[in-house]
Amino acid sequence: MRVAHAHSIDRAAQALLARELPHSWARGAAGDDYGLDYYVDAVEAVYLTGIRFGVQLKGIEKPNIVDSCIHFPFPTKNLGTYLTAEPLPVLLVVADVSSEKAYFLFLQRYADEALVDEEWADQQTVTGKVPLHNRVADHTRLRSAVVDANEYVLAARAAPDIVLRRRSEAL
Repeated sequence: MRVAHAHSIDRAAQALLARELPHSWARGAAGDDYGLDYYVDAVEAVYLTGIRFGVQLKGIEKPNIVDSCIHFPFPTKNLGTYLTAEPLPVLLVVADVSSEKAYFLFLQRYADEALVDEEWADQQTVTGKVPLHNRVADHTRLRSAVVDANEYVLAARAAPDIVLRRRSEAL
């Protein structure tokens, strides 16, 4: 893929994410690209809710759809960082720029539940299976998923020895 074409897809994915997130939610760049592209704060009725999450945005033109999920290769090193060092929930957002639809997957729970039996830590990438029903534009589903993701991460912090042992074994 040409570099200019990749940048074009990236810009289209950024614009798509901005259109599909709730307009009241605050989205800020994460800074240097260490795996996260944005931090998002859920804002309702002009007040911060305390619900915050990270976004790893990936733009694509031709999704690989299998069993109502977009199969997307994701760098193992990034996933390992999210599991061991990121205090916020991280959503992988796959933006299909050809259909102008964006989909999300809560990565920490996905790794803890879907990858538990896989020996993925030695691989370069893992395949994230992003459900087609997880549309960013479905604000009710997105808000519910983000609330659940925040609760999941808080629970993991409340029992870190159990969670970290499981994650260390996986890595």
